[in-house]
Amino acid sequence: MHTGIWIAFGDVSGEDFWRNKGTIRHEGFEAGPDVAPDGVRFTARARLLAADGTPLGRMSNRVAIVDRPEGRVVAWLSTLEAGAAPLVLGDQEEMGFGVRVATGLEEKAGGRIVNARGAATAAGTWGREAEWCDTSGDVAGGGRAGITVVADPDNVRLPWWHNRDYGLLVANPFGRSALAKGPPSRVEVAAGQSLRLGFAAVLHDAPAGAPAGTDAAGAPAGTDAAGAPAGADPAGAPAGDDPAGTDPAGAAARAAAALEVLRAERMAADAAR
Repeated sequence: MHTGIWIAFGDVSGEDFWRNKGTIRHEGFEAGPDVAPDGVRFTARARLLAADGTPLGRMSNRVAIVDRPEGRVVAWLSTLEAGAAPLVLGDQEEMGFGVRVATGLEEKAGGRIVNARGAATAAGTWGREAEWCDTSGDVAGGGRAGITVVADPDNVRLPWWHNRDYGLLVANPFGRSALAKGPPSRVEVAAGQSLRLGFAAVLHDAPAGAPAGTDAAGAPAGTDAAGAPAGADPAGAPAGDDPAGTDPAGAAARAAAALEVLRAERMAADAAR
């Protein structure tokens, strides 16, 4: 079940958390919620339990929801802590940081998906590595909006993307076999050690005045696989003019803003230890 914005680990030490056989039990808040002029922050702590109730480890989630000129940033730092035995993260589609978007942003409803490498559509970005993916579309009441999902470059590896035309975007750094058809991934957290992962989602308006049936840059839809004329980037500018090589509506700038928030939150988390 997709519940909006989440972080998930379907296979933890062989236990099936995707189908709710393993349990994530909330233990309480380590900090907050704290309200500041720019947003709200909190840190929640949970215990990971096998299907038979055996403790596997703990998880701490530090979340900051802050406003930036580029949009509203939801920055998420998740720290997995192994207990007396190693914690092993397996290889599944159902791993990583994901979002499920409103109907108007779904590709099958006219929404548009692009990634940091210049690929477009759910099928064209599925199973591909990328630093970020963005989806945008028309929303109820008029106008266009979107969400840019960003992975922290300090994560264990660059994610592969599990994107679907029904409004799902997932950044998955564990699905090397499930998504990329490579050798199975196995990430082990040694007993008593921890692994930290960072992701962010930036909620944003698409460019003002972009009419229905256009991409996020306002270019006519369907001009090519990236929504731009041949020999151009997805923004419609000649190839090479856009330093990100991809981004019609400022997704590269949104990704940079999100990473700045993640860096600040990481520093604050380290200082609080």
